Amino acid sequence: MDPQLPVSGQTSDRFAQMVLAQFDGPAYLRRARRLELTLAALEQQCQAARKEMLAMVCLRLARLHALAGTWERLTPEWLSHAQVEALRRLHAELAPALQATVNPASTRRLLRGAIAELRESVDRFNERWSAYLRSVDLGPVNSLIKDYNRWYVLEKECAVGSHLVARQGFAPHQPMTLERLQERYPLIPPLTRS
Repeated sequence: MDPQLPVSGQTSDRFAQMVLAQFDGPAYLRRARRLELTLAALEQQCQAARKEMLAMVCLRLARLHALAGTWERLTPEWLSHAQVEALRRLHAELAPALQATVNPASTRRLLRGAIAELRESVDRFNERWSAYLRSVDLGPVNSLIKDYNRWYVLEKECAVGSHLVARQGFAPHQPMTLERLQERYPLIPPLTRS
């Protein structure tokens, strides 16, 4: 008889450890890791696409801020206080930088033009970003989420030998939806004309 194989009716810690070593941890851990990596890849993909699509908005936002000198200079003639606050938050979030120095505008026409350019860039970004989010294939992610929710506790119970221990800390994942992506990566509030 092979000394490495367990005798019927007996358990062998050594044999169990050999099996686990061959498969890189129990199935429930592999399943959780695979889902975690897939969700992280989706996050990274969306962040990279968003950053690329925001390039012109960043440039126009930085230029408008430089031309205005202060955000307050844009109210109430061109933008509402709420819009200026939204621009201030967006500027803080994106931290856009100009390649060259831009002095504050000496004419109203320059500010009006910079606002119009930013408005067009925001509208274009929102259109492109909406289309991008609709194009993201959530099928593979949702398949992993469904399998995780269905099998994780059972696989953990098989590994640890206790249903109570297997359920501890388990929280099912919600399916990934377009709405969740839009909430995580929202559109930029459009700049309406005053």
